Amino acid sequence: MLTPKQLGALALAGVVGAGVGVWLRPPPWSSPARTIPTGAGFTVAVAQLPSEPQARTIAARVAAAGLPAFSRRNTKSYQVIAGPYISLDEADDAQRFLAKRGFKARVLVDESVRRAPGYDGAPVISRAASVVLIAGAGSVAVVIELAAEPRHVATNTVNARELEIVAGPVSAAVEPMRWNAPRGVSFLRYVSIDEAAHGQTRSLRARIAMPPAVQATVRTSGRRIYVDLARPATLPEAQELPTTTVLAAGPQPVVDNYRDTIEPLMERMETIEPFVMSAVAEPANDVLAALERSLRALDSWAEGVTPPGRWRKSHDYVVGALRAATEAVSAGFSGDRAGKAREAFALRDAAKESLEFSEELQGAKYPR
Repeated sequence: MLTPKQLGALALAGVVGAGVGVWLRPPPWSSPARTIPTGAGFTVAVAQLPSEPQARTIAARVAAAGLPAFSRRNTKSYQVIAGPYISLDEADDAQRFLAKRGFKARVLVDESVRRAPGYDGAPVISRAASVVLIAGAGSVAVVIELAAEPRHVATNTVNARELEIVAGPVSAAVEPMRWNAPRGVSFLRYVSIDEAAHGQTRSLRARIAMPPAVQATVRTSGRRIYVDLARPATLPEAQELPTTTVLAAGPQPVVDNYRDTIEPLMERMETIEPFVMSAVAEPANDVLAALERSLRALDSWAEGVTPPGRWRKSHDYVVGALRAATEAVSAGFSGDRAGKAREAFALRDAAKESLEFSEELQGAKYPR
């Protein structure tokens, strides 16, 4: 079974492992660059949802449960995908993990980069490591498989377009090698490996070069290191919502008006949730500041709404959710950002339940 520890994402901004020495000079390539070996990728279709905010929310929660996940448009709806994985066993484990949590998940095969133009045959497998490129429903992953499970995996951003990974120890010498991306693969430029050393410890160093605006996320699974490459989801722009104040004016009209009034705000919180969860996992000042501005604007709007008696508890949940989410992304917050964000969206879920919104707005099941 895959565990959150094994599949925990390491930030592109990188955690550099203590004591790992990194060479900053380009390695002396011993042979001309080849095209990276390619293979089939296995993904898990998690859920099909009618709107992009719902799909992003479910993907964020699947990721928070320890699986790599993202959303993509699929004809007229949106699909949540977990993976990709290089082995069917890993995909089956993920499928069982999700099935236990109420998803009707199924395993898919993606062969879109297998035998791509310029294909150079089977992977070059050395005693130290092998490198393969796989695809996964709109993304790609570079898979580095070591001879033994690494005791350390450290990442470092060399520049805006190049990620460095140092993993080890490795017992065998690492032959310097460089592979170009196959023609038609837009998420990757090249991959290189060579040896990095610190004292008597031998490690493998890999460099992943990407085009601009491609996001890399590193995860580990046993002997395998996955580098997922995809276009990041765009951050939603702050939008002004209607500032209608609801006043008591009779039983049924008031109920309908309050729900109609608050629904755009609830939808806005659905849209912003995956961005908040991503930002608190890997805080970046500019992203946190943008989210804080958006959340404060929503909170200010909610403050202008006066709910009728029946909906006061619901409204308290809404306001509490907005304030907790704002606190989670605030620059001055020094506590557990992820925990505070989970508290915020639990309050939002309580508001949705109390408001008895439609099944469409409630969304699909997701792991808690």
